[in-house]
Amino acid sequence: MKKVSINKYDFFGKVLFVLFAISWGYGEYINNVNDDFKYIFAIINILIIFFQLIINRNNIKECLFKSETKNVLFFSIAALIISLCFQLKNSNYSSLAWKEFFYFSFPVIYAFCLINNNKKDNLDFYFNILFIVFVISFFIKYGSLINLSNIQNISFNNSYSVFESAYSTIFVQFFIYYFIRKKKILYIISALLCILSLKRLDIIFLLIFPFLYKLYKDKGVSKKTTFFIKTFFVVSPFIMMFIYSNEFNEFVYNTFNLNLNQFTTGRYRLVNYVTGGNLVNNGLGTIEIFLKNLTGETNIHCDVIKIFFETTIIGSFLLSNCYFNVVKENKMLTFVLVYLFMILCLSHCLTSVIVWLLFFLNVGYYKSIILKEGKANEKS
Repeated sequence: MKKVSINKYDFFGKVLFVLFAISWGYGEYINNVNDDFKYIFAIINILIIFFQLIINRNNIKECLFKSETKNVLFFSIAALIISLCFQLKNSNYSSLAWKEFFYFSFPVIYAFCLINNNKKDNLDFYFNILFIVFVISFFIKYGSLINLSNIQNISFNNSYSVFESAYSTIFVQFFIYYFIRKKKILYIISALLCILSLKRLDIIFLLIFPFLYKLYKDKGVSKKTTFFIKTFFVVSPFIMMFIYSNEFNEFVYNTFNLNLNQFTTGRYRLVNYVTGGNLVNNGLGTIEIFLKNLTGETNIHCDVIKIFFETTIIGSFLLSNCYFNVVKENKMLTFVLVYLFMILCLSHCLTSVIVWLLFFLNVGYYKSIILKEGKANEKS
């Protein structure tokens, strides 16, 4: 009988990932209070994988996802440096800048490690573990509320659902992976839980993604299109500040009898606190501290304005340029990132670690498929 050899590093790495996923689910259960211990498992996993890569020096040159990782890290480091410069100027140190730097850089570093530690042509293990954890977390949190009445009361027009939550954006990422992998039951479950979680932009993208995938599966993006997209999101903070301005609010109210603050579920109020306040900019985390002291809230719900205020137009430029450099080779992936950046304009997800971890894993897997298909076509 042939013995099955088990790589102890690979086995230990998978155990650590399972512990990371379970501890993340536990963090959801306790409403993410004092749950930073979950990162310890992932950091140990990252160190083990880097140790293996250093030992096998010949494999370093063959690593996938290198340029993508460099781009995201470049933005993260630049945002941190800008923040530290502001803090030095104002003699006001805040650890929040380091915390947000971690949230920006951790997902892409972990994705890089998992992609290059993967011995198969897919990332099923990692997606399946996280999928199981988030499905269980969803039902623990909302299971008692699942009944016909609450489901019937879901309103897309009013953006109302008793299950409304950030799970929506997470399950879109699961849907993308399982749809590409043609795992029908899993992507249907992902779609249903996304719809129950009800974020309108997520549902819209969920519905159009299958068509985008079929139309643009292996299509490239022109430099002109990429430049236009990058430019739009660089100037998006100014667009959003105009939309949330008093002048535009009066125009909308007088023309359509629509209360902009009510329509945006309080975003108009929060943005105007920031734009109308005399903030002393200490870089990343400035707006969180300002709003917490003013209203008890911590989120402006418009990440593009947040980055502009805290890291200047330089940060806005690097955010758009570096992130779209991650997907510039493929039109379908560009559509996915445009959707995520629209969330950055209308809400908040830039520091949502799991969303970006799943996104980067999706990018890494998708690009590896295209690369292999391209080589196969060349040989044929």
